[in-house]
Amino acid sequence: MTRTSDEFRENNGKVFPIKSLLSRFYGNNKRYFYFSGANLDIPNNVDKNISTEDFFELITKHMKGEIRLGASCELKINDSLILSTVIDIDYHEQTMEEKYDLACKLQEAILTKLGWKSVIEKSKGKGFHIFIFFNNPINRNFAQNHLKKIIEQDFKLKVKNGLIELFPKGDGISVIFLPFFRMLDKEGFIKESFFENKNNCLVSGKPFEAIKDIKETILNAINETESIKLEEKNNSLQKLPCIEFAEDNWVEGNRQDLAMSLAGVCRKRLKMNQNEAENLIVGIARANNDNEISQRKAAIKSTYKIEDISQIKGCSYFEKEITCENCPFLKKQESKQEKPQVNKKGLLSLLKSTDDLMQEEDIKWVVKDLFAKKLVSVIFSEPGVGKTVLAMDIAEKLTKGEAIFNQYKVEKPMKVLYFQGDFPNTIMRNRLQQMFHKPDDSFFKIVNRYDAEANGFSIDLTNEQGQENLKTILEEYKPDFVIFDTFISFFDGDENKQKDVKEPIDFLRKLTSNYDCSILLCHHSRKRGSNEKRKGLDQSDLIGSFVTARLCGLMLAIAHNTEKSTKEEKYNTVLCAKTWFKPIEPFEFVISNNDAQFIQVIYTTEEITSNAKNKTQLAKEKIVSVLSNMPEVGFSAKSLKSIAGCSDRTVNNVFSELLADGVIKAVGTTKDRTYFYNTEKKPKKPVEKKVTPAEDLI
Repeated sequence: MTRTSDEFRENNGKVFPIKSLLSRFYGNNKRYFYFSGANLDIPNNVDKNISTEDFFELITKHMKGEIRLGASCELKINDSLILSTVIDIDYHEQTMEEKYDLACKLQEAILTKLGWKSVIEKSKGKGFHIFIFFNNPINRNFAQNHLKKIIEQDFKLKVKNGLIELFPKGDGISVIFLPFFRMLDKEGFIKESFFENKNNCLVSGKPFEAIKDIKETILNAINETESIKLEEKNNSLQKLPCIEFAEDNWVEGNRQDLAMSLAGVCRKRLKMNQNEAENLIVGIARANNDNEISQRKAAIKSTYKIEDISQIKGCSYFEKEITCENCPFLKKQESKQEKPQVNKKGLLSLLKSTDDLMQEEDIKWVVKDLFAKKLVSVIFSEPGVGKTVLAMDIAEKLTKGEAIFNQYKVEKPMKVLYFQGDFPNTIMRNRLQQMFHKPDDSFFKIVNRYDAEANGFSIDLTNEQGQENLKTILEEYKPDFVIFDTFISFFDGDENKQKDVKEPIDFLRKLTSNYDCSILLCHHSRKRGSNEKRKGLDQSDLIGSFVTARLCGLMLAIAHNTEKSTKEEKYNTVLCAKTWFKPIEPFEFVISNNDAQFIQVIYTTEEITSNAKNKTQLAKEKIVSVLSNMPEVGFSAKSLKSIAGCSDRTVNNVFSELLADGVIKAVGTTKDRTYFYNTEKKPKKPVEKKVTPAEDLI
């Protein structure tokens, strides 16, 4: 099809303003990336080094569908500032109409509460994006906190991956796909089919229709904000002795105290809000190449949470190092803080001898040798294996006083409290209807996170209100055994960060101690490759920070046996990944659904080899099989480790055992060593048993 010059000018008059607007809001942002397409010289992830011309080229390729372009909301010059923010609505279980209805309601609430106009984009086949644009940079945390408050408090929704996400995201730099992907054809003309399909297209109305006047729609939605004059403010602050001291002495071992003290100065003397204080202090930290920004932010946050302002460090901290006489904000000396009183008798009572330890009371059990009181346990597996089924079977057996796993005796019926966090009561009802055996209602109660949130109650392990609500429930019901299914559903933090995970685990341990109960967490294992699946699960496979494994007394891993399983029967092996007590032998259970109506848990009597023996034995068999079939060929250690498919440590142990037994032999130095099957090895003669004649026994 031949294009006329008039068509080109008309089309360019529509496309160029759209590219200019995208460049205005994202051309100075911190990071971009693209998926497969044109062979550009720009790397896949670009940080602070892309020109305006490069960005214009990327936008064109993005709009033609040659690449997929994304950008962060944070600006290059200062990542505490943004020119846009985005709400991403996914909710895979909802229809597109339900998601769009939520987007419209959020759009209306944001306008009513914050006065911010926005536009809605139908994202590529998944859900909707709500874009909010600002004419001048605004504080990242200010926008993030206010939008999160509307989502979580007004709409009772949880900001979470796969449900509803907020960009900027958390503390790090995150990327959102830009709109108008594949809007242009190869020649750069707007495609009419783009508006018909509506993917990556701005939409409005009910039912939603594509917006064709993109330029005017975005221009009318830009929010007028006052420009943040940080440079001017920082210039005036640089003259303060405490600020200068902090900038010059931001060294390891001193940084956290400086952050807390500067936060005190900002709050008490400069009358800054928390966001302004964070901008100042984090700026100093980054200028000094501080790689623990999250800890500095935590110090600022904790300082602003202190209710008694007299307890906050401030200029008094700097008096030890410098003279603050010229500080216009220090109008009177702060009184010296008194040395905190120490309960010396109580403190010294912590000193214990071995005799003292021997007087400690014995362990109390909910189930002897399995679930101890005042401790947290974990069962974990890959998704869909049967954690919830096993957890419900444990609950059923406890409430009826029946043996757990057909081998651990229960002295009497136990009170079980089950916290369900993964799915609503309608799904839980279906699960219960399918169970052949159900818990005894006299000893069983369930609390659903969905119910709690719908009624305005938090039962989150990581916030103060949620913790208080959990205490109230346990105080009232007084359970012997508590199940959280799954742990991550009651956890608002980064599961990979030790600090984020330690707080809820410590809180759970206090609950077990204060309410004399045992707690079981259902948790997920990480995704493993096909080679890794050859070995059993161990502690390292638990998803998230290692602190979960370290602070729990028992960890049971559920490994799915695909070879034995059928459509009607799912075979699983339970392995003990960790215990502080008597070792637990591996056992097998079957989730049976033979009649397609009831689900039953059946424990088999087959002897299961331990995980450690499996790994070593399998590695031995594989190595000996390969070497014995090709006795004239030497294999390197690296090759044999690859064949064995397990850890270096396990294979090295196998080498040592096989060499000691004379099954294999090694040739060459350590660096160039190769291994051969030992064809000269003589088989051991069987020991002849001496038989006593019958007449000698008479």
